[in-house]
Amino acid sequence: MKNNMSLLLLTLYFCLNINGQNYRTNACLPKKVLSKIHHMYNIGIKEHSTIVNLSKINESKHDGVYSFRLSYRPHYSNRMFILYKEVPYSLENIGFEDPVRVIEETCNFISSLKLSSADTDSVLVGLSLYIYEEYGLNYGAHNSAIETPDLHNELEKEEYYKTKIKNIESINKTAIEIVGKRDDFPNSIITTIKDRQYNKEEAIALLGFIAELVKRNQIQNKRQGFYLHSHPQNTNIGETCV
Repeated sequence: MKNNMSLLLLTLYFCLNINGQNYRTNACLPKKVLSKIHHMYNIGIKEHSTIVNLSKINESKHDGVYSFRLSYRPHYSNRMFILYKEVPYSLENIGFEDPVRVIEETCNFISSLKLSSADTDSVLVGLSLYIYEEYGLNYGAHNSAIETPDLHNELEKEEYYKTKIKNIESINKTAIEIVGKRDDFPNSIITTIKDRQYNKEEAIALLGFIAELVKRNQIQNKRQGFYLHSHPQNTNIGETCV
């Protein structure tokens, strides 16, 4: 019963965020940033592309996690990149092919740039949405290494996904432990996936639970910040609270 409830909550988290209004809006980025992105993917600036913001980094105007895809090309798979200080960083691995390697590559990126806890959380939220949405797609590729069938709708995807996860409740508890400790956060995720020999579905579930937890913390922190801003404490006469 607990397993079913945990899986239901996880699927609900993915569906609500992936189908949310902001997620589907094509990102508006400055021309100089767009030029860098097109150069990064070795395509002309006049090529039509769809760039979608998956998560914002620290409420920055442009920094965040994005997906990138060439328009009108059904076999061109969705790529994920991270925009940090308006510099785009691409991932070598692709979500539909190997989500576990995408997770590992992103965690290494977080460690290499020594991102803050808040920025790390934002990147993990975007990453979780990207790898879940790409799960079950094959973009017309005929590759025996891609075991997942081409799933055409969310119901097919959810039903198939559930059959591949052994103990969803245990994965949920592990996510809570990782978020609670926060010791070497990115490496803890990589180590957990390797040591427990998670398959790609279980790795996606772990990221989903972690993202849901850190997003909940982000909302709570915003509320606390708004309360402190509205109710300043210990303010001396003549001082201004900003």
